[in-house]
Amino acid sequence: MTAVRSMGVLTFTHPRSSSDYCLMAASHDPACPARVLAACDMVGRPGVLYWGNYMRRVERDLQTMLDAEYPADLDALTALVRRVIRHHNALVRAIRQRHDRTAFGFCLVLAAVWGDVARVHWLGDCRAYRIRGTAAQCLTRDQNRLMRTVEEAQDHPLTLFISEMAELSHRLEGFLGMDDDTAMDALLDAQDVRVRLDGETALLLATDGLFMPLIRQRMDATYHRITPAELLAESEIGRILAEADEAPAETLAVRWRHRAEHLAANAVRGGWRHRRYRDDIAFILLHPSDEPMEGKS
Repeated sequence: MTAVRSMGVLTFTHPRSSSDYCLMAASHDPACPARVLAACDMVGRPGVLYWGNYMRRVERDLQTMLDAEYPADLDALTALVRRVIRHHNALVRAIRQRHDRTAFGFCLVLAAVWGDVARVHWLGDCRAYRIRGTAAQCLTRDQNRLMRTVEEAQDHPLTLFISEMAELSHRLEGFLGMDDDTAMDALLDAQDVRVRLDGETALLLATDGLFMPLIRQRMDATYHRITPAELLAESEIGRILAEADEAPAETLAVRWRHRAEHLAANAVRGGWRHRRYRDDIAFILLHPSDEPMEGKS
């Protein structure tokens, strides 16, 4: 049996009616330390049917599979998750094609956690960050034209106005509901991002409503210029974590609550100040803790 370190889970969604969603499923068998966590973002707006809570169905199916199969290791858990993703890719595509002709789907970043190791998969522009101390490292690469355009400019700052950024970011290369199952499988096959939750490392899963306001505020100060490093928002997230640590915290759990609150406040504040920066937000923070396992907050 894999030893499991004490980990806490903090979640945040905004606004209350948000179509972004924090998905969590876990095995109920103490001998099976398997969990699945995901931050999910609905892209597009269905014109006929309301599908804002569709990811609850994905969560339900993951929970049912975990209860039925008891995966034996991380590879088995990953295979289970991949089957559920592929199944719902076909369902979302069918919903769009048969019932609702508008373009919509779901971006997501997902962590399959077995004991103290997490494997990350993603579709679209949701992100995973590894956090150690106040250093944040982006583990994912946005599957959209914005990331590709900024990377092609390499280290030369690229000037992009808000409308251009929005257009490029909406040109997704991967999402749940893709027309081509083989293309989706290829995106997931190319991903082998693993994080060891060693008691000093945290994992942040976030929709773009968390980090894009930080990127756009930085661009406001540089006349709309951006580099690949700035697009990752690692330094901005690190700054927020450092600011949160200025408040006294008697326990690890309290320190991470402060950090989650500061991340949420900075993203929401960006939407208050700039209406065009406003977006739904969802994030999950899987962090070291000195308390029993925490749930949704």
